[in-house]
Amino acid sequence: MTPKASGLRLISFFNMDFDLDDLIWKTMGGLIRPTLMTLSTWIYRYPNYCFTAIAFMAIILGFNLSFGLEDDEDDEDEAVIAKERTDTRDALHALQNVVVPTSGTWPSRYGGSLISVATEQSRKESRKRGNGGREILPPSVRELKTIKLPLFQLVEDILAGRMELRTPADMDDFLSNTLKVYNWHILLEVESTRLPRLVTWLAKSQYGGLKPQDILKHTGCAVNLDIAPFSEISKIFRLMDGTFHRGTQTSIYFSSIAPDLAFLGTEYTACAIPFFMRHQTFPRPIPSKEKSRHQDHAQDLYSEHLPMRWYTSTPLLVDLAKVTELLAAHAPGLHIDYIQDVSLETRSSLIHEEKQLAEDSKTRKAYVRKHNIRAYLEERFMLAWEAGLLGNGNLQRWKVRVSKR
Repeated sequence: MTPKASGLRLISFFNMDFDLDDLIWKTMGGLIRPTLMTLSTWIYRYPNYCFTAIAFMAIILGFNLSFGLEDDEDDEDEAVIAKERTDTRDALHALQNVVVPTSGTWPSRYGGSLISVATEQSRKESRKRGNGGREILPPSVRELKTIKLPLFQLVEDILAGRMELRTPADMDDFLSNTLKVYNWHILLEVESTRLPRLVTWLAKSQYGGLKPQDILKHTGCAVNLDIAPFSEISKIFRLMDGTFHRGTQTSIYFSSIAPDLAFLGTEYTACAIPFFMRHQTFPRPIPSKEKSRHQDHAQDLYSEHLPMRWYTSTPLLVDLAKVTELLAAHAPGLHIDYIQDVSLETRSSLIHEEKQLAEDSKTRKAYVRKHNIRAYLEERFMLAWEAGLLGNGNLQRWKVRVSKR
C-alpha cells in the first residue's frame, strides 16, 4: 500500500459519523456478558461456595456501613451533650443572681431538667426605601432560653438551708415571672402535684383557729386580719363595736392579693407562700410609724405571752371592698376615718427587718437562741418574699382607721 492510500484511509476514519454512547455500550456489553456467563457457571457448579462468599461480602459491607453510621451518631450525640453542658453551666451562672446553694455545689435537681431552650422565628421591621417602598427582611431565628424553677421545691430547699436568696431586696421581677438575666428568662413553675394540699389549706383555714376575743386581746392599736380566720371577721367587727368606748380609735390592717390573678396560677400561688408555708407563728409586724404613735400598745404586740397563731388564707379571700362591707354591716357604730394603702411602707419595713436579721450579729444570735436556726431561715425568707410581692403589686397591704362615736 502506498503512503498516499494509507493517508486517505486515515482521513476517511476521522471523517466517519459514529455514536459515542453506542460505542461505550457495546464495549461495556462485551465485558459484562462474559463476566455474567462466568458467574452463572460458577454458581451452577459450586453453589455453596458462591453463596458463602456473597454472604461474607454482605456481612463485611454491613459492618462498614453500621460503623460509619455509629460514628456519625456518636459525633452528633457528643455535640448535643456538649451543648447541654454549656447551657446548664450558663443557666446556673444566671441563676446565681437569684438563689445560690449554701454548700458550694448545686443540688442535682438544679440541672439540665430545669432548662428549656427553644427557637423562635421573628420578622424584623421593614426598612423604607428611597422611592417610598419597603424592603421586607427575611425572618431571624433566635433562641429563647428559659429556666423553670419548681416553686414549692425551691421554697422547701430555702427553708431547709440548702439554698438561699442572693438579693432579697430585688424579688419584685422574680415573683412576677418577668426576670431576665444574661438572656435567660427565669420562671417559677407550680408543681401540679402540690396543689391539692394548697386547696385543702384554703378551705380549712377559713374556719376554727383563734377566737375573736383572743385576736383583740393584745391589739390595742392595730387589728391584724391576716391571722383571723375568714369566718371570724364579722364576729371580730361586732365585738369591736360592742366593747370599744366612745372616742376609741384603732387601725385595721389586712393583706389582699391583686384582683386579676388567676386562681391557683403561678402568681396566685406565689402570693399564698408567706401564709401557706409559714411554720412559725409569730405576730405580723406593723409599720414603724404606727409603733411610734402607740408605743405602749406596740410593746404588747411583741409580748412573749402573745398566743401562738397560724397565718390563715384570709389575704387570698378578702379585698378592700369586702372588708368595708363587713364593717358597715356588723359594726355600724364604728366610723371609717380614712383608708390608706401602706404597701410600700410595709415593704420597706420588711426589707429593713430582713437586713437586720442577716447583717446584725446580735439580732441574729438573739433570734436563733430564742427560737432555732430553722425559724431564723424561715423568717428571713418570708420577709423577703412578702416584700417582693408588695413591690410588684401582686400583694397589697391596707390600713383602715376606725373610731367609735
